[in-house]
Amino acid sequence: TDTCEVTVYSNSVTGITLSDKVIELGTGYTAKLKATVYPTNATDKSVTWTSADPAVASVSSDGTVTGLSYGKTTVTATTNDGGKTASCIVKVKPIDIIDSTGENSFAFVGENTDANTSLSATANRATLTHADSSSGATVEKAFEAYSNNKAVLSFRFTTGGQMYDGTNWNWTGHEYTTGLKFLDTEGNNILTVEQPYAASAGTLTSKIGANDAKGLINDWTTVIDQAGVVQGSAKRWMVTLEFDYNNDVCNATISGTDGNWTDELGKYTKSFALNGASFKTMQLYTKQDGSGTIKANPKLENVSYIMSTTASGNTELIYEKGSDSAAWSNADLNDWTQTDTGASLEFDSENGRIWYNPTKPSAEYNASKTFELEDNSLVTYDVDWYFGSSTGRPVNYEYIQFGDKLRLGWMTDGYGRYYVLSSADGGTTYDGLTSAPDENDASKTVYTIDSEKSVFVGANQTYTKNVQVIFDTSTKTIKSFKFDGKTIDAYTDFALPEGATMDSVSFGLQRGGGTSEWPYPNGIDRIRVSQFVVGEEAPDITEVKVTGTDASNKKVNVSYAVVGYSGDIALIGALYDGKGKLVEVTPAKTITNPTTDEFVSDSLTFEHDLQDYKIKVFMWDSINGMVPLCDAAVR
Repeated sequence: TDTCEVTVYSNSVTGITLSDKVIELGTGYTAKLKATVYPTNATDKSVTWTSADPAVASVSSDGTVTGLSYGKTTVTATTNDGGKTASCIVKVKPIDIIDSTGENSFAFVGENTDANTSLSATANRATLTHADSSSGATVEKAFEAYSNNKAVLSFRFTTGGQMYDGTNWNWTGHEYTTGLKFLDTEGNNILTVEQPYAASAGTLTSKIGANDAKGLINDWTTVIDQAGVVQGSAKRWMVTLEFDYNNDVCNATISGTDGNWTDELGKYTKSFALNGASFKTMQLYTKQDGSGTIKANPKLENVSYIMSTTASGNTELIYEKGSDSAAWSNADLNDWTQTDTGASLEFDSENGRIWYNPTKPSAEYNASKTFELEDNSLVTYDVDWYFGSSTGRPVNYEYIQFGDKLRLGWMTDGYGRYYVLSSADGGTTYDGLTSAPDENDASKTVYTIDSEKSVFVGANQTYTKNVQVIFDTSTKTIKSFKFDGKTIDAYTDFALPEGATMDSVSFGLQRGGGTSEWPYPNGIDRIRVSQFVVGEEAPDITEVKVTGTDASNKKVNVSYAVVGYSGDIALIGALYDGKGKLVEVTPAKTITNPTTDEFVSDSLTFEHDLQDYKIKVFMWDSINGMVPLCDAAVR
């Protein structure tokens, strides 16, 4: 025998950073956070993700954050080795839909030198006409570039092939190539889709980023397999590009359609990484590749560029009970005003809720609470409602109500119903419930329910179901209504009747007849009431942003915020050429005793023309050795 001593070394974790310090997203939107663990050769680089307020935003094991309700929370990544942490502020806000198509028309790139080539164009349409043209042409339109949330570009494209001798198509195998390019803010390719010239009918290709071009039909995901309607001669495409900047991905769709633009005859999709690129410019181009002239009319129509961006404002938490941070207690019963007809509101300490658990109430009882709301806010009522256990009398039901006109009722025979108007007859219902006399006994009624239309269908037992209502106080409309996670479309942008209110929450029971026992539990496990108020936002971190340039194109406008730091700061601007070489640095602009906890506007002036260079603006601690206070702003 022989022995050998083996020593196993472990590279311990020394730190962690996240890809973002602050992210903003809408409800249902996602954003991917990337954690970088140091050193790069650490033995255990695994992390655990947590959200400080899972009701506002959740986070999965891979760092994907999902917005759930308006508010602000902190998502933290913790290394399993050493417990090192890094955090990102997550702000979940309403989404503003902005038409960013712009008023600038498509125009030639450079000067059109071919007398037989012409362009007819507007802001959302372009027709490039070649009548025996001897060369191709390129037309383009620039859009506003974004870096957060989603921007969707959609349009119709007619590839424009024509018969040039009554039999043969002036297309692949003949005279020219045509294509579409989508470029980023630096002029680099994001996506190119091209119908190339070839000796015979060519293969439609796509090029993603700097990669080689590939056959689109084989490289993209086939949804409807009919290649002939998207590649070849005169074809009609419906195109959508969704730039999902929060997840750094582009989702592209090309559909071949009929002559009326009604049916999708072929459909192909592709999702690919943007790698930090922001869409800026769309180009339509043709190239002469054959020996003859070009006869073609490629055409863009219905060009639309829609941006989904988070609104500016702040979320205020008005009331919260039943959560881990705000548990119910007996004292909370005083918050609620009771209509007492033999039942009494109680604190159920065993289950952590407030509720009625009555026997033989005489008529109707409820508990309600009214809230003070701003006139220009979006109010979110998020309630976990506890209800159920019926005795079989369909004229009686437990309910939860928002304001004086929106009531959700749980019928005592186990059918779920919700009501638009809380009138004497229950108001308008959306429940899929129908009734008819029993075929064998006309004195009896048989109830049937359409589960596709019903809000909720369940057995006769107790439940806790989530109800979420978002109300716009400025327009007096219900923006959305969800029950048990299901969106009730009838209430999307639903306008309340004149004089209706939405400033309260009530729960209780409405009784229509007598019974010997009445074991109806009804209460609230958790309630959270918040409002998003449109307006100026306070900064969350120290940061500097480039907001634009002035008319001279030599002055850069910036906005900066100082948070959690006291002392003088310095703003410094730098220009870099296309190869990353430093071209110019401005003198440091020192700001003594800067305003804190709000954004301040300023500017820096360069000697060079800004349009030819990349701009970086730095904010440094001007006292303690010029230490960077935040990441540089880049344009």
